[in-house]
Amino acid sequence: MLNYHFHVYGRVQGVGFRGTVYYTATKLGLTGFVRNENDGSVYIEIQGSAKAMQKFSDQLDRGMTPYARISKIEKTSGQLTDYRAFTIEY
Repeated sequence: MLNYHFHVYGRVQGVGFRGTVYYTATKLGLTGFVRNENDGSVYIEIQGSAKAMQKFSDQLDRGMTPYARISKIEKTSGQLTDYRAFTIEY
């Protein structure tokens, strides 16, 4: 199991980005959460198998939704947490 924290910058709020992240993470069986930050970025804390995490990262690199315009992604490793599902935080 891997745990990653992503800060995604660019035009990522108000374009369906969090919903697409939720759909993708749920489809891949990942757990964690996604939320908007006050600075206009989106924060994702996510965990799961290495294979599923690679698929998620690949999707994230492609922008998730055609309406998003990602300018920068910061990725750090985190500690495993006992998440039961993937959620959208507000």
